[in-house]
Amino acid sequence: MITVAGISKSFGGRTLFSDVNLRFDAGTRTAIVGPNGAGKTTLMKLLSGVDRPDSGEIAVQKGIEIGVLEQDIAEWVVGGSKGGGAPLGDGAAADQQTPDGPLPTPVDLVVEGAPVKEIEERLTELGMAMAENPEDDAVLQEFGHLQDRFEVLGGYDLDARARRILGGLGFDAETQDKPVRSLSGGWMMRVALGRLLLRQPEVLLLDEPTNHLDLESVGWLQQFVAAYPGAVVIVSHDRDFINACSNVIVEVADGRVASYVGDYESFLEQRAERMELLLGQAKNQARKVAEIEQFVERFRAKASKARQVQSRVKMLEKMDRVEVDDGKRQSMKLSFGEAPRAGRTVIELSGVSKAYGDNVVYRDLHLALERGMKVALVGPNGAGKSTLLKMLVGEVTPDEGTRELGHNVKVAYYAQHQVDALDMGRTAVQELATAVDTSTVNPRSVLGSFLFSGEDA
Repeated sequence: MITVAGISKSFGGRTLFSDVNLRFDAGTRTAIVGPNGAGKTTLMKLLSGVDRPDSGEIAVQKGIEIGVLEQDIAEWVVGGSKGGGAPLGDGAAADQQTPDGPLPTPVDLVVEGAPVKEIEERLTELGMAMAENPEDDAVLQEFGHLQDRFEVLGGYDLDARARRILGGLGFDAETQDKPVRSLSGGWMMRVALGRLLLRQPEVLLLDEPTNHLDLESVGWLQQFVAAYPGAVVIVSHDRDFINACSNVIVEVADGRVASYVGDYESFLEQRAERMELLLGQAKNQARKVAEIEQFVERFRAKASKARQVQSRVKMLEKMDRVEVDDGKRQSMKLSFGEAPRAGRTVIELSGVSKAYGDNVVYRDLHLALERGMKVALVGPNGAGKSTLLKMLVGEVTPDEGTRELGHNVKVAYYAQHQVDALDMGRTAVQELATAVDTSTVNPRSVLGSFLFSGEDA
């Protein structure tokens, strides 16, 4: 379906990859893996046609549709063509109307993406033209052709199919008709997936599809990808997810792209075997090079050996050196430092209730967190995980009940959309300098521990 032939791509003098050759056929579920910044998302953009390679060619089979699920779909869903946006929350209330008309619902957006919608709109235009001029043969002929096409594509049961898909994704009948901006991020991702599922493109590109999905949603997506009849290409850092649904692994790292057949566990084994083989070849080559260099050095001054010496010098120049990537990557070096000694109970919620309109998220909640606890909040999207975190840190005030911090407790909060707090006009050093005491903390040292080099910072 897609053939990649000898492509290369560079940014700012840095080569991400070169001479890449890949194939993506029906039934292949390819996971693109590698460290951050290696070029995974860039490769996806090249496949989707959003960007172009510096050299080489990407050929897409004629008539093939490519469907793309972006990393960040919030702006598209919330600010869709039928309404404006609003802050998101766990079931936060939203107005049903805007000056431009009703806000889009999950069903609206899923149906809106179907190819038959364009045919439906054209049929409406032709119907009006026929009413004005019933004798226009060209209009009658086009109407008949499009009507047959509309029926073949399932246009008459489009709404029902969209609702069945959304039902399979966990939307109940009431939620299917709620304004999309009243839903949490994970539910919006399901809307986008439902939209693609209804279209059934031959090639599906998914960039970090498990971001903001709950465990149940990830399980559904694994089944969806595993059963998809077309070609699927995934960028993800979720090893369990890609191990469960991929049958090809493409590794992008250190300017090279290598393809492996099998799941993620098989990829790790194959890469280790390949590394062992390369190490053996590199050792043999190094021994041979050492012998040749020793011969050259020993007989360089002897005229009787000049031809042999010259021959070996040329041999060294033409030799393809075996390059070995040891697979080791830099890792972040993090330290939270020594926290002030706090009391046994760090934070406590007593008799807390919280609701957004008619949606009661919590009623008479009692929760105490003690020193040393590491707590994971799990549950379906929209159940109130983010609301609970925000009440714990004091960002959201409960409707009833109390929140009490223990003795000597300090609170820090990393939010789901923390990036919104950054000033994108600043460099990383400038941004960090506004958050720390530069007389005691060097921003560059902190950024270095997060793997920002001097220029990147």
